[in-house]
Order: sequence, then C-alpha cells, then structure tokens
Amino acid sequence: MKPLPNRVRRQFAEQANAVYPDLSPDFLSADDAARYVHRLIDDRRTTEYGGLILQTEDGKYVATLPVSTQSDEFNPYSVLPVDDSGALSHPPGFVCCALYHSHANDYEAHPAVTDLYDIAALSTRNNFFSPNDVFRNTDLARFMGVHYLSGLNGSLIKYISAGAAQDDALEDVFVRAMFKPTLPEVVTEQIRGAATLGQLSVIQSSEVWRGQLGALGADFELYTPSSYLDITPGIIAHPAFGPLSATVEQAIIDARSRSHLTADCHYGVIVRNAAHDHYSASEPVLGEMDFSLITVFSARADGHPRMPEGYELYGFYCADSLYHSPKQLPPHDALLFKHFIRPDFLLAGITAACSNPDQQVPLYINTRDGAVLLFEAEGSTVEHITRALQETQGASPGYSLENVLSGAASLRDYLQGVATAGALSVVHASDCWGDIGRVSAQWQPYANVVARAWSPAFVDADTAARHVHQQIKQEEGRVFGGLICQLPDGLFTATAPVASYSETFDPALVYPAASRASMPAGHRVVAVYHTHRVQPLQLWRSAEEEQLYRNMLEPHELRAAIEERQWAQTRYFSAHDGALIKYTPSGSEREGRLLERITPRADQLQHPRKNALHMKLRANALKPSEYISQVARAGALQVLEGSVAWGEPGRVTSTWKVAVPTTAPAGPGNSLPATPA
Repeated sequence: MKPLPNRVRRQFAEQANAVYPDLSPDFLSADDAARYVHRLIDDRRTTEYGGLILQTEDGKYVATLPVSTQSDEFNPYSVLPVDDSGALSHPPGFVCCALYHSHANDYEAHPAVTDLYDIAALSTRNNFFSPNDVFRNTDLARFMGVHYLSGLNGSLIKYISAGAAQDDALEDVFVRAMFKPTLPEVVTEQIRGAATLGQLSVIQSSEVWRGQLGALGADFELYTPSSYLDITPGIIAHPAFGPLSATVEQAIIDARSRSHLTADCHYGVIVRNAAHDHYSASEPVLGEMDFSLITVFSARADGHPRMPEGYELYGFYCADSLYHSPKQLPPHDALLFKHFIRPDFLLAGITAACSNPDQQVPLYINTRDGAVLLFEAEGSTVEHITRALQETQGASPGYSLENVLSGAASLRDYLQGVATAGALSVVHASDCWGDIGRVSAQWQPYANVVARAWSPAFVDADTAARHVHQQIKQEEGRVFGGLICQLPDGLFTATAPVASYSETFDPALVYPAASRASMPAGHRVVAVYHTHRVQPLQLWRSAEEEQLYRNMLEPHELRAAIEERQWAQTRYFSAHDGALIKYTPSGSEREGRLLERITPRADQLQHPRKNALHMKLRANALKPSEYISQVARAGALQVLEGSVAWGEPGRVTSTWKVAVPTTAPAGPGNSLPATPA
C-alpha cells in the first residue's frame, strides 16, 4: 500500500473551529444516497464536487452534501475523518461506505476536436475515472473500497475495489494505457482494465455507456456518435428511493415533485417500515404502465418482488403524460382530461392497488396542474369500477378510453363515476381540483377560478410584455405565463402571471373552458408569454453554446408558437438569465420547412421532443447558435431585454453571435443546497 498523499485533511473530532459537512436525509441504500447527491450536483460543472456515503448505526445511509475544494480536482481528504494519530477513521456513529465526486465539464481545456470518434473518447473520458481518481481510490481502498463518479447528462458509475493486488494492477493498466497512440485506445483500455480488475457498473446510463446498465466487461467499446439522438435522460434499471420520511405526507410530496420533473406517463410506489414508521417514495417508472412491482424491486428466486428488508408496500402513485397527441384528447373538456388520468392507466392502477383483497393499498394520482388525488377502493366497488372502465359497448357506455376519446362517454361522467365508485379525495389542492376534501357528486372543475388579474394598459404589446416580464419569478419548481390582449381603444394589457408545475406553459390554463372565468369583453388575444423549466445539457460544446440553449425557446415550444399564430400572433419568452425574447411567426415557406423539422412523426405527437431538430441538438450535431440562426431566418426573432447570453436588445439575424463568459466556479469549500432542483 502506498503512503497516503500529503493532503490537507478535515478533522471530524470535536474542534472549536471545525466546519463539518452537512448530511443528507436518510436513505434505504448507498446507491440511493449516491443518486440523491448526483441529483444535487446536476449541471453544476464548473468545478468538481464530492463527499462521503455513510452508514448509520441503525443501517440507514446518508451522504455528506457535495462540497468543492481549493484545487481543480476534488480533494477527498478534505472530508475524510482521521483519529488523533492521523490515521483514517470512521466518524462517531457512522461507517464510511463510499466516496463520491463529480467531474467538471472541461471542454475549454482542450483544443477543438472535430473527429466524431475522438469526441466520443473525450466525452467518455469525462464520464469515467481519471488516473488521479484511480490513484486516490487505490490509496483509500483498504479503508473504503467503493467510489461513485457523478458524470454528465445523468451518467453515474460505481467502482468497487477487488483488493490491493488488483488495485496495483489497475494503476499499471492506467499508466500503460496512456502510451497508446490514440485517445480512443487510451480510454477503452482503461475502462476494460477497471471492468476486469474490479467491479465497474453503470448505475444511471447515458449515450456514453450506450444506454447500458449494470456491470461493464472486458468487451467494452466506445459508443458511436450519431447525427440524431433520442435518449431518455438518466436511464435506470430500477428506480431509486427517495429520503426516508417520518410521515406518509412527506413521501407523497416527494413523489409529487418527481412527477413534476417527468413529462412521460409513469407510476411509482411508496414503501413503509412498519417497525419504525418510515416512508419512502420511489423514482417514477417509465415504459409499460402495468404497475409491476418486479420492475421496481427486481425479482427474488421465487418470483416475488425483492422488497427492502423490513419494508412493505404502502401504496402506488402515478401521473399521466404531460403532452398528448390531438387524437388522444376527447372532443370536449380536453384540459380537464389532461389534468386527470386516462381510463386504461387508471384501470391498471386500481387493479394493482386492489390485487390483494385483504390488503388493498391507496392509489395517489399526481395531476399535471399540481393536485394530488387519493383513490381508495370501497368494498365491492372495485369490481364495479373495473367493469365500467373496461366496457366499450352497451346501452349505457362505460368509461373505456375508446368511449371517452370518441365522446360516447362524457368526461364529466367518467370523473363522477370514478368518484362515486371509490373514495376519490383531493389531498393537495389545485385550480382544477379545488380545495382539499372528498370529490362529491356536485364537484365542478375550476370552481375557484372566477377571474384573472390584469396589468395596466400600455401603448404596445412589447411594453406590456416587459411589464409582466419584470413580475415573473424564476423558480425551480414552477413556470409562469399568461396572455397579452389588445383592448377596443387600441391599447394593450396582460394577465398577471399564472403559475404551472409543468416544464412549459399551457395558455389554456389562463381561462380554462370549464371554469366560470371568462375573457373580458373586447379583449383580443395577440400574444402568449411564458417561462420554461431549463433542461440543461452538458455536451462537448462551449459554455457560450450551453447558455444559449438554456435561454432559448425549445424546438417544441417554437412549434407551438407557429401553430398557434392564428389566435396569438406573437410569443414572448422570459429566459432564466433575464432576457426577454420575442418571436413573431412569418408564415413563410422557410418557416414551413422549419416547422417540419420541429414536428414529430404523426405517431409520436405525444412526445414533442422526438423531432429531427431537437434530436440533432441532443446529439450535438447542431449547435444552439445554429438553431437560433435557423429561427431568425424563418421568422422575426428579437431581443427585447438583453442579457449576458443574448447581448443588447435588437433584431436577431442569421449571422448573429455573442460571447458568453463561463460562470465563475464555486469558491473553495462551497457546498450545494440540500434539496435537488
């Protein structure tokens, strides 16, 4: 064993001037704790962050919150405890299980590279352990043999040491590999060595790992970059579980926040430790909406779910898709349909929740307008509601998806049928679902939405947009938007910003058709304004390009602006960096061609990002500045309020460029907040 490097170490012993790392909440497993801090680090990639995964005396796991250190590389000895003799030791009440750290996005540190295979090697290297990481792992292996690496765009990998001899051999592999003639050979040799001499596994995958999960082997090959990339962010085999909560209400809130960050339809579970009365919600499960517990927990040898020891299933939660194909909406009450759950999905949830007649569990429905609904079956009503949801024919049509979408069954009747067949309650209120309490036969959607506040009148729409732009709060958890209208006297006014929990704003939220609120007489809609939730990417491109991507309308938002131009001629976008962007569709032939590139195939309209232009952006085959140039050629793109990324106000031309300085890195010892965005 080599001597430990001469690093500055933080003492865990009681000292008057000691600064201790704050701890995360408790988790069921070390992997869950690692995935939690991985979410905290997220896109903060100007410097390296790191910390420890610890096991508590009662078997739970916690993480020290991510901190940065004085050097460019994370210094693990800044958080490792030592005893009075200077030897590494476990802090009182804990056992050090693993080290974790992140890599910075070091694009600027390298010269321009254009060969796709070299770019793949650089991207993979940035998501894999560096030689210095391996040397430090070897030094620490006898004390703590597990190391997580938080990579870019969701990548999270894990290395487990196999012993001192293998660690020394791995160091030799890394050194010898550095003499390979090409970077792809260097990276491939190092990854194969780690996979052979220890346990190297992918916890959360990305294109760098070809979407693969689990153990990597000696046959590892670099991925092949493509011009189009359609990939789910943060690919997982089984969902992580969130923080352990003292109440089920806290677990429900955690599940709700996860649903808000997931645009696809999904389900998840809430588990309970009966002995300690702890609760935890899983991450959303995407794909087949069958509410399978095997998908969540994996299977034991006997075929039953591999539940965490001491835990039982408390309930399910679910949410419908944020986006819908027009063909998958009913002829009436489309917004109400979006804010509930489709019949076939509900049927699967009820079937799973009631699969054990002796222990039926609750089903929580996270709606897209922020409500949480609770469905609890009441006795024999399970059979009744199941039959009604399946029935497609008969004198009194049932609430099957086919009947609801065709209009044969009224959406209101469907909702009332669900409410009366079981105990349907609102446990978190929203505009659509109203106040907390039982959903009765007299329930009406948007009962509390009776009016909207309006701004003063202005001489033009741009001034009205600037006014509401100043009122908008850029929040992590919500987006805002509203309408700008022209008055009969020619002046312009705007609705006060309306909040939404989605990733982008739906103008139908301002005056829902089912509400008692209505547009004042004489108000003619001329524009929509909104924010959106930033979807950061860490690709092999400059900080300038990344800032443009974060502060520009996404392609599917631009598509909405073009397609809705008949009733809202202009779209205003309030960017997170303070810019106010205006796009006015032109209706030109060039814009028509752009519209084709930002429209998904007819069978993928419920997945708006599955369009050619977005997939080129995701593959890094199209720079954000090039995308902006295409938009500027198609219609009128203007900067009304400038920013560092967008520069001064003015018309954006096809040759427009602006330099964006890289954000200053966090100072030494700076820590990240304890709650993921």
